[in-house]
Amino acid sequence: MLAKQNSTMRQILLIVISFITLSVHAHQVDEPMTIEDATKLGLKVVCITTVDAEEPTVEKVYAPAGCMGTGSTNATKVSGRIQIFAPTDSDNPIYDSGEYKEDKSGMTIKIRGNSTANYKSSRKPYKIKLQKKADFLGRTTERKDKEWGLLTTLAEDKCAITNTLGFGVSDIVGQPWTPAMENVTVLFNGKFRGLYALVELVKKSSDRIDVADDGYIAEVDPYWWNESVSVETMVYAPYTCPYKVTFKYPDPDDITQVQIDVMQGVMDRLDSAIVNPIDGDEYSKHINLDSWARWLLIHQILGDLDSAGSNQYFYRHDCSTDTLLNMGPVWDFDAIMRYDSTQLQPAIYQHYFKKMLLDGPSRALGRKMQEIYAAESEDIFNRINTFLDSLTTAKAYEGADMTFAEAVDNVTNLMTGDAGFSCYATLTAIENARTYFLARKTFLDAHLQDLPSEDIVTGIDAVEQTKPLKHISKLGIEIQYDTRTYNIIGQRKR
Repeated sequence: MLAKQNSTMRQILLIVISFITLSVHAHQVDEPMTIEDATKLGLKVVCITTVDAEEPTVEKVYAPAGCMGTGSTNATKVSGRIQIFAPTDSDNPIYDSGEYKEDKSGMTIKIRGNSTANYKSSRKPYKIKLQKKADFLGRTTERKDKEWGLLTTLAEDKCAITNTLGFGVSDIVGQPWTPAMENVTVLFNGKFRGLYALVELVKKSSDRIDVADDGYIAEVDPYWWNESVSVETMVYAPYTCPYKVTFKYPDPDDITQVQIDVMQGVMDRLDSAIVNPIDGDEYSKHINLDSWARWLLIHQILGDLDSAGSNQYFYRHDCSTDTLLNMGPVWDFDAIMRYDSTQLQPAIYQHYFKKMLLDGPSRALGRKMQEIYAAESEDIFNRINTFLDSLTTAKAYEGADMTFAEAVDNVTNLMTGDAGFSCYATLTAIENARTYFLARKTFLDAHLQDLPSEDIVTGIDAVEQTKPLKHISKLGIEIQYDTRTYNIIGQRKR
């Protein structure tokens, strides 16, 4: 009885906290704020000061006919200084780039992204490039880098800590590399900009994505039309809005035609193995199945609406013919937990994953995901629960009295009302995530652990391979594809 009363009181407290958080309308984004006042909120403070208080800008650009999305172009790069303050000391920064001096000190900053770059708030996502390497997250000298990101918190789903949850689940499931991040308060030229994720960017680096000089980091990109270099992929050719592959490394400004031709050959061989396989598992000879299956499983757990849109990164260590294509890292969590927790997450069944799981005789990718889940799911979800517990009790900063949840709430309370921003109290968001992930486990337990050991029917007529998914069942248990029904790893029922 006492436990039930305590549980009821806890739920009431969370509802009250949530109501209070949603009811605050301080409208303080872009108002002046001192470093001292910012540190009192409880998170680290990133203080950006640009030369002549100049703001970086972008221009909005619309997709050409037959393509999708709105992008950004002509991003201006502004020079300046960046300082980071601990919440316990507003006088002495724990990091200071110094004033901008080319190749010596300071930094440049520009707006990054596509749709978020055109967000109606002044809270834009940024890319920072230092003149001298540093580790903004206070780790070891080996983790120093020049390039860092500041990601906005749009919180369209009322959760301000989606980046924390998404990267946390990725790390637990075991992607080869998950970007490290920290929630911070940002001051831009002395004005309050709110909550950001200070994060490692996707790039070639020995402690990020460790590829050789002749390796590649690429992205299946719906915004390819806004890039200077891209390669075709026939897997996407049948779609009304085809995607192409763009490059993170080599830099599009430095890439040679020979390198483009090599990557085009890689994609052609993989596409051919998926669309017209010589034997059942041929595509598995081209990819690191473990990394692709873990990427798929992460998005199944997160229920990510956007996981098959942009941000499908993959990389190849070198250009040797036997080098496998790795999937990852995961990125962009604005749309996690958007699906019903007992529904199959359908976005990931489009494009490459649809072809691998549904269209051909091979079930190698689905089998690998099933294998990982059977061996590791109990540990994965136990660790997710422990991770959520840590977020409820963690201190905002070592030596501080304030908890992480209290500090995040202090910051987001001041953002309420900016461009329609509103979010639940952090403790409520954590408990919502706990409930969601528990439901996902129940669903995945039922539909990944008890599948038939043999394919029921293999293959689909070649004519049908170009047709898109038409229906996802309301219960999420099965996919109907061209009137045929499939389970979660692509086996077709009789």
